[in-house]
Amino acid sequence: MKTSARNIDGTVPKSCVIRMHRWIGRVAMVTGAANGVGAATVKLLVESGMKVAAVNCTTDFEKCEALATDLNKSKSERCLLPVECDVSKEDQVMQMFKKIKSEFGRLDVCVNSAGVGPPKGQLIEGSTEAWNQILDVNILGLSLCTREAIKLMQERGNEEGHVIHIGSYSGHRIPGMHVMHMYSGSKHAVRALTEGLRRELRSLNSNIRISSISPGAIDTPFGKGAIPDLGTRAALSAEDVAYQVLHCLQQPQHVQIQDIVILPTYQPG
Repeated sequence: MKTSARNIDGTVPKSCVIRMHRWIGRVAMVTGAANGVGAATVKLLVESGMKVAAVNCTTDFEKCEALATDLNKSKSERCLLPVECDVSKEDQVMQMFKKIKSEFGRLDVCVNSAGVGPPKGQLIEGSTEAWNQILDVNILGLSLCTREAIKLMQERGNEEGHVIHIGSYSGHRIPGMHVMHMYSGSKHAVRALTEGLRRELRSLNSNIRISSISPGAIDTPFGKGAIPDLGTRAALSAEDVAYQVLHCLQQPQHVQIQDIVILPTYQPG
């Protein structure tokens, strides 16, 4: 996918690569990596010189494997490791981190992009099954991955690391669609978890930073599922959001971006 953020030939601008210099050769993990923002983030991080664990559940996992085949073939060493994991299952999360440590020996960046917002998310007529899925992935899965990522970052001493949550503009407002209410509640929780983690890291005098990115309508399968009449003119691309991940990582160590709200120009509300 090409946007105005890329050069005409589709490559990442040199200015982005230069500002990512200190992350070259370091290791990131991205959840929800098969589609949308997760997949776009994986590509940009690899293009910026990082090694990446692309994490996804069984659904669409073959897309992670295909992406790894495509990106690894031009590299002298493996830069992308596909890892199958349901982030809502603690045993799978623990195995995932063991695999990352075994393959790369370290972790420097954690991007929590996995998220769900199934139908029946309304509060009066919603289903318990849908609620559990939303809370298990969007809150508990995110928290599990964050906890274990920080443990792995801390193993190397008090070096810099970065945790980035992909939240939602729905965490800053209450959407008009009733079916989005439980999803919105989970994204409000992500904002609270971001600030809570920031305070815990500061109490440890840690160099690890925490950021959240809150996009509005995105032209992805998830966005189209949530907003059936979503038009491309009124929506962000997945890559628009992925570039905000780079923006957070590019900042000097003394600068921490707390939350980025990014909306399409034509989003009405």
